[in-house]
Amino acid sequence: LSTNQRKFKEASDYFDRAKNLDPKKIESTFYIALLSIISFVDEHKEEYESFLKRPKIEAYQNFKKKMIMVIYDCLETLEATQNGNDSCANLSFYIGLLKLSIGLENEAIMNFSTAIDKSEENMAIHFMWKGIALAMCEQYDKALNEFRIALSIEPKNFNAALLKGRC
Repeated sequence: LSTNQRKFKEASDYFDRAKNLDPKKIESTFYIALLSIISFVDEHKEEYESFLKRPKIEAYQNFKKKMIMVIYDCLETLEATQNGNDSCANLSFYIGLLKLSIGLENEAIMNFSTAIDKSEENMAIHFMWKGIALAMCEQYDKALNEFRIALSIEPKNFNAALLKGRC
């Protein structure tokens, strides 16, 4: 709730407390890492909105560089957590999303594959995002296969059908 109320310092303190209570659980570390991205975006919201109204290339590039650095820091934290807990499919999935967001498509594909392999049940979203990353690498046949699998898991998944059609 603290995060939703934009009380980032308070949220961070609670996540730290949770981490100290049970250092083996990864959830608190995961939230601490994501909180850095959320607070950065919130902190720079006006700056971002001004880009939408009056694009200034240099200012936008500076903002983008700062955002990428925040994501790299977050990735570093999450990957260190993953090294200590090799069984978490969702952690691999979210690392893949972050890598995809900064243009590391091939690494993201590996993370999505790991998430698929480690997941206790097949999740359409894992296959969809792997398909998106494959399509970004122009591996369209492989991407189509991932979208087919996603649709076999969730036949009424609008996004999987849409992505399959676009591929």
